Amino acid sequence: MTWDRRKIEKAIQDTTANERRRKMNMKKILTLFIVALMTIEAGGCGAVSSALGSAVADESVLAQSAESADGNEFGTLSRDGFDLQQVVILSRHNIRSPLSGKGSVLDTLTPYTWFNWSSSPSSLSLRGGTLETEMGQYFRKWLEKEKLFPEDYRPKADEVRIYANSKQRTIATANFFKTGLLPVADTEVEYHADYDTMDPVFEPKITFVTDEYIEAAKEQMQEIYEA
Repeated sequence: MTWDRRKIEKAIQDTTANERRRKMNMKKILTLFIVALMTIEAGGCGAVSSALGSAVADESVLAQSAESADGNEFGTLSRDGFDLQQVVILSRHNIRSPLSGKGSVLDTLTPYTWFNWSSSPSSLSLRGGTLETEMGQYFRKWLEKEKLFPEDYRPKADEVRIYANSKQRTIATANFFKTGLLPVADTEVEYHADYDTMDPVFEPKITFVTDEYIEAAKEQMQEIYEA
């Protein structure tokens, strides 16, 4: 196989960009968007809807975050006079192996190699599963602290919903998260597209476009950049 200089430089640039994004993910362990619906009135166990991929985690940061929750710094709702009623968690998958495996173009461009991963290309790693279980435990302790979950919570039908994209790394992440969040429950992880395909719900692209939408988007971008 022959490669011209431009193709090689482009492949190296793409690899560098991917590495930069990976480091950013490592620094942003808890980039989970938590939407909490609160009311002052007392209530029982609400619903938890979790659309899972999962955040990349680091054990030391996770431990520090758990300590913050124990000190009631992260979970201050009850202290402020509110009762937590519902929670929605949106998350990426946890640590996976690289998308490109051995023998790929990226693997052969340089003499440097990855260590031996515990999973096949693009799949959730063993460490990713361990960290995601800890993530589920962290949320379980927080939800118990806020009185949304009782200890050893076994939710009834439709009280807790866990919905994952249909890739191995996201389904596995959701199951490990569920193990930490609901260790004694038989709640199932949902996925609705064919296995190993992208669910349109999680696909980051516009699926319906009109001329009016395009013009409105252009006007909005011009207003932002001219401001």
